[in-house]
Amino acid sequence: MIDTKKIIEAAERKLQGTDMFVVGCTCTPGNEIELLIDSDTSVAIEACAELSRAVEAEFDRDEEDFSLTVASAGIGSELKSLRQYRKLIGGTVEVPMGTPLSEVAKRVAPGPYPFLAALVNNRIKELNYKVYTPITVRYIDATHFEGIRVYERTASFILQRAVRELYPEHKFYIRHSMLRGFYCEIEGRDGISAREAEAIRTRMEELVDAALAEGEAKIYGNRNN
Repeated sequence: MIDTKKIIEAAERKLQGTDMFVVGCTCTPGNEIELLIDSDTSVAIEACAELSRAVEAEFDRDEEDFSLTVASAGIGSELKSLRQYRKLIGGTVEVPMGTPLSEVAKRVAPGPYPFLAALVNNRIKELNYKVYTPITVRYIDATHFEGIRVYERTASFILQRAVRELYPEHKFYIRHSMLRGFYCEIEGRDGISAREAEAIRTRMEELVDAALAEGEAKIYGNRNN
């Protein structure tokens, strides 16, 4: 199988002096190669064809046969390089109608922390919010005040459900948040043991894993149920 690094290196040499750049390259076991490129402005079909011919010329088909397809990143394509992201800051990203924010997020350069929600026209929205009209979006993570609130609220719902399942005969209350957690009470109990706390933690992790496995991390709850 042809080394994709060599394909990328050959393409980058040919693109020097232009505003085009390589986004990625994949190769199947049958040597079917797909080279994805982008530009700070636009990519013409002719440019893709010219690059394809130039890259192919650097490899000997008699030594190892292959097929090469050069394409440009289109609407809905995930952003894969920091350069792609930078050219869109303050600009416009086009996505198909009905695309959820979680899918739009894949076209944004990831930060050190996962996105928890988004400010849509300055209003907080879940990542399953679907886009149907032009909007302004700012993704938020746990370093943002609103992101912390989303994280805490989600954690409280998961905690309530875990306790409700483990202790269905008792009412559970989250009284207030603390520096690194919540102050909680289980009606009729003076406290819980370390073993019980670990059981609650384990059940919370199981609920999250199950939700993620279903592709929808949504845990519903009511603060006082």
